[in-house]
Amino acid sequence: MKKLALVSALLVAISGTALAATQATETTQPTFGGERIAQKHDGKHRDGKTQRGGFNNEQAAAIKVTEVQNAKDDQPIVLEGFIEKQVGKDDYLFKDDSGSIEVEIERRAWAGQEITPNDKVKLFGEVDKSWNKTEVEIYRVIKVQ
Repeated sequence: MKKLALVSALLVAISGTALAATQATETTQPTFGGERIAQKHDGKHRDGKTQRGGFNNEQAAAIKVTEVQNAKDDQPIVLEGFIEKQVGKDDYLFKDDSGSIEVEIERRAWAGQEITPNDKVKLFGEVDKSWNKTEVEIYRVIKVQ
């Protein structure tokens, strides 16, 4: 009986030190992304001041407002004309030679520019078709000189 008690005490002592050593090494080992908290990407560098770059095709041909209805869902488009007025939080009335359409312009699409109804602009975005409604989501606004 004494041998059994001695072996049990020895096993408890060994497993306790092994467990403590394992926990100590786990806290000092680097993580590989599994435990990291995901941060929302806002299009800016870590300093929060400059926007990231990417492909830019400012020479893309603009289509007319009347052609938007015939565009496919998620099709990238460029519109050239005038923003007449704001009709909602992110919704604006855009007009070109062929007609008018309501567009949704993301806040960061303005890139700090101030646009008036007299300024000619180029809008870069995509068509969003759902059921019987066609919307245009704009992700970039450029003032045309």
